[in-house]
Amino acid sequence: MTRLHDTSGLRLAGLVILIGVSMLSESRVALAANESCERTDVSEVTSPDARWVARIYGKLCDLGITSSAAVLVDLVRAQAPDTPVTVLSIDMPSNKGLWPHAKWEGAGRIVLELPSNANIALQMANFQNIDIQVRFCTGDPTERDRWLAYRAAYHKWIADMSAWTQARSRDPGAAGPQPRAPTPPGARPVDASCSPQ
Repeated sequence: MTRLHDTSGLRLAGLVILIGVSMLSESRVALAANESCERTDVSEVTSPDARWVARIYGKLCDLGITSSAAVLVDLVRAQAPDTPVTVLSIDMPSNKGLWPHAKWEGAGRIVLELPSNANIALQMANFQNIDIQVRFCTGDPTERDRWLAYRAAYHKWIADMSAWTQARSRDPGAAGPQPRAPTPPGARPVDASCSPQ
């Protein structure tokens, strides 16, 4: 007697993972292309010589079946406010206190403070002779390294889950144990201590 294995649940899990990865890629494209997006909570910090403005804002994009949210920092000339250039983009944190904080350290240098678990999508080092520094609000420099290691392990887990799901659909007995998701590093209170804008 032939036994049939119900693998529909496993196929669905694999499909959900692939759709999630695909939607993340689509969200990056939508944010870049400015499609169906709106700005929220715009704040500005002017350079000491009043020539430049750093504009920090949230960007919410409707992608149809899902949505995407990011926080961006633009640099714009005070005399040409309609020609901004995005110099930093991160995934939107759940807490607005963890948005980037901009501080001018002179007319040609700006510091952008971020929590150690910020997912950076775009980061420019300089623009129009302005040095753009990113600093992480943590007293322990290894916090950022721990977060990056977790993100790498998370992406590997997604790939491992996809491969495991496919192997399980072919031969459930030979697929081995299900890959275990990595545990994210705990949030540190010091990350919320970035000085206010």
